[in-house]
Amino acid sequence: MNDQPILIVDDHRLFAEGVRSLLSVNGFTFVNILSDGRQLASLLETQAPRLLLMDIAMEHIDGIELSAMVRKQFPAIKILIVSMYTKRIYIEKLLQTGIDGYLIKNAGDEELISTVCTILEGGRYFSPQVGDILLKSMHASSGEAVLTPREKDVLQLIAEGYSTKEISSRLFVSVNTVETHRKNMLLKTGLRNVAHLIKWAYENGHL
Repeated sequence: MNDQPILIVDDHRLFAEGVRSLLSVNGFTFVNILSDGRQLASLLETQAPRLLLMDIAMEHIDGIELSAMVRKQFPAIKILIVSMYTKRIYIEKLLQTGIDGYLIKNAGDEELISTVCTILEGGRYFSPQVGDILLKSMHASSGEAVLTPREKDVLQLIAEGYSTKEISSRLFVSVNTVETHRKNMLLKTGLRNVAHLIKWAYENGHL
């Protein structure tokens, strides 16, 4: 997994270099930096990374516009936003573009690495600070929480009594990814624990 290319798009060079250094120390060997977001489209035509790690606020173009462009033209690329912005309007617009994660810039090193691994394995992660926005945005008009197919897989195995480690082995993902799916399901449903989650799933036809 660590040989998958990552591109950091951020006009704050010092921050970008710090993130690259952190990723490199943790085994991610192919990490590049792009300071000018206007060059992203042409770069992706020849050097498409597996994951884009982007800020929202940049001098010439913003991360919302770039996310929409990437999702439309390069749908296979994963998108992780790393920003200090927590305003609802920004988060909702980014969610609409189909980003895979949103991390607040004051997140710790461990959370950043964990988030990158989760997204590269096909999961999603959003900082707790944006959880309330995620909760409201991922509800259907009926008010029922929307679970992804992978979340339903995890939930089914939880209901069958499998441990986190066993679920990890059966789905070929890391233990951390299983835990992230569990946390996201609790976040979306607003429930306190797994027992309530399973009860909710049966009552709403998810199991």
